[in-house]
Amino acid sequence: MKVVYIANTCEHVVRPLCDGLYSEYGENFIFIETTELDKNRAGIGCLETRPYIFNAIGKEDEAKKLCDEADVVIFGGVSLDYIQKRISENKLTIYYSERMFKKGFYRYFNPITMTKVRKRFVNPSRNSNFHLLCASSYAALDFNRVGAFRNKMYKWGYQIEIREQDIDALMAGKPEDGLKFVWVGRLVALKHCDDAIRVVARLKNEGYAPRLTIIGSGEEEQKLKALVAKLGAEEFIHFKGTCKIDETRAEMDKANIFMFTSDFGEGWGATLNECMNSACACVANHAAGSTNFLIEDKVDGLIYKNGDVEALYQKVKFLVDNKAERERIARKAYDKMSNEWNPAKSYKRMVALIDLLLKTGNCELYKEGPCSKAYPIKENWYKD
Repeated sequence: MKVVYIANTCEHVVRPLCDGLYSEYGENFIFIETTELDKNRAGIGCLETRPYIFNAIGKEDEAKKLCDEADVVIFGGVSLDYIQKRISENKLTIYYSERMFKKGFYRYFNPITMTKVRKRFVNPSRNSNFHLLCASSYAALDFNRVGAFRNKMYKWGYQIEIREQDIDALMAGKPEDGLKFVWVGRLVALKHCDDAIRVVARLKNEGYAPRLTIIGSGEEEQKLKALVAKLGAEEFIHFKGTCKIDETRAEMDKANIFMFTSDFGEGWGATLNECMNSACACVANHAAGSTNFLIEDKVDGLIYKNGDVEALYQKVKFLVDNKAERERIARKAYDKMSNEWNPAKSYKRMVALIDLLLKTGNCELYKEGPCSKAYPIKENWYKD
């Protein structure tokens, strides 16, 4: 069995899967990089090499040959030139993608976009051996709308390295008052860090003593700092800047609550994986790409409707005021990451998926979690 994964770079959100596939297939697994990693993306911990990585810069013909000869190719975000031949021959090919229309489905009706989508996805997906691996819970919606990959879509998302810890010790290291918050991400408009700031400022005004650590940098940073000053919350909110992954995870481990405030522009949001793995009680925006796949509302996290800052506040306050529920949800979150969304375990589902797709063209082994069937969900799916 020869398996090829081809993408721009072997980033941290796909490397755990690649490590698993390499452990399964050995030298018969190759990751083809088509570009060099942007080394300005500090702190993501993905600059080290791997024995399975083949860089295609200046070796495009060799890379195409590897794709042609593989039993299966997983690809994402690269030129169709690499996989055009195998698609025309109906060889098993799996496209790995977030949603297409983060800014609205209306964009499909641009003639240039429509032509590109039909050429790249709609027409090829008529082949029985062309499937979709969803890196967003809204990917199935977007591709289904254009008539691509129907009944050939599977859940995967982005799976980060899971850290196994003593859950009791992890919980014991968190403050008893439940008021240690963490927010992690680029400081850009779609991630709505301002909503988290407003929640903390309101808690402060109601007599609580919250502590929010904001990790990340970006174009909104000065605007957000001005908001903190305007709300009189400088004592309670700390901007830590961009941190290395170990420092970021240490902050997550110490936090009681993570506010995941990204809107529909967030394709996935691996910080949700990480904070659940750190046993944070997470309050997640329903619009973010990972929320529907990872969170079961009121079981291993809380969900609020996009834009409803009042609901975000009320759910955060509920967790602060109810220690037993906060800790129950945090433990459930940790358990889900350890057992269901742990790439060291779930890559075996990928192996089974590949095997069944090669044999039958379909896989229905799993009801939930990685490699289960992905079906379209409407953007207004969440009902409180």
